Amino acid sequence: MSRREFDGSPSALVPPAAAPAAGQRDVSARPGDAAPADRAGGRWLLRAAVTVVALGVLAIHVDRQKLLAELASLSLASIAAAALLIMLQALVAAERWHYLNNALGITVARLATLRIFMFSLLMGQVLPASIGADATRAFLIQRHSGSWKAALASVVLDRLIGLAVLAAIIVAGLPRLLTGWQSASLAELVGASAVILLAGSAAAIMVMAWAIRLVQRWPAMARIAPIMEAAAATFTAPSRMATLLALSVVNHGCSILTMYVLAKGLGANLALAAAVVFVPLILLASAVPISIAGWGVREGAALILLGQAGLSDAQALAVSVAYGAITLLPALIGGLIWLVGNDSAIRRPSS
Repeated sequence: MSRREFDGSPSALVPPAAAPAAGQRDVSARPGDAAPADRAGGRWLLRAAVTVVALGVLAIHVDRQKLLAELASLSLASIAAAALLIMLQALVAAERWHYLNNALGITVARLATLRIFMFSLLMGQVLPASIGADATRAFLIQRHSGSWKAALASVVLDRLIGLAVLAAIIVAGLPRLLTGWQSASLAELVGASAVILLAGSAAAIMVMAWAIRLVQRWPAMARIAPIMEAAAATFTAPSRMATLLALSVVNHGCSILTMYVLAKGLGANLALAAAVVFVPLILLASAVPISIAGWGVREGAALILLGQAGLSDAQALAVSVAYGAITLLPALIGGLIWLVGNDSAIRRPSS
């Protein structure tokens, strides 16, 4: 008998409820069953409240007329360039995940992976920060692989690789952040980031076997054992790790350049080296899952950090709002692709 195929439709995100057998009472609607859904709904409302309050506080702090004037002054060329960079970022991120899936033995077609990834971006716009997108990816890739362990390992490792590269860029810029970013050069920051990534990669390869033995020795850590084993299979091959790191650098580079282009479109005097120092911190803040799609948190971080780079409050907030709005583009395209795309590429394997 073959397993049920995943048809790729949005309705497949909700598993069908089993009908009660003849003569049996339906107990699927017990009062206690609603508790997890209620808690999830409560958490979503809390994060929505954080988003609204944060944006409200910023709206009070910043002159709204100046903010609207800054947004209206954005040139069409800068908007178009930022949109192209955001689309490139989505394509590169999807390619990294596809490459990682292949390394883990999850064989999904490249276009199918892109389709899942783009749809996850849409879900990430209505759910907390990166968690919503990652949960969507894990659920859909599991419907193909038939293994929750493989699906979770795939998504968690992809996220960790991206965060590790972002952390390396932040660490490279930290000395200049503390001593004065004005004297920082782009070549210096890129070189420092490369050294940190190489050193970190070598360290990860050396300690991976020891870490797996430690996890296997402690029963309490059994849940992360599949992730550690998947990491060992991926990271112990230098060429594979180099490819994943390179794709991550391009991914974050697109985000940094997007904010840089938007700032230049406003006429702000933002140096590229300053963008490399400050924008990664904004991206890290927006990834914290305490608001919806990072809204509010990203704007607050941008107001503080881009203000340190010389932008006015209105300019800093305008850059962040424009960035958030432009990230809706691949999300909306992802939703459209999901609705009209070919579902036959995403199937659970037959047993």
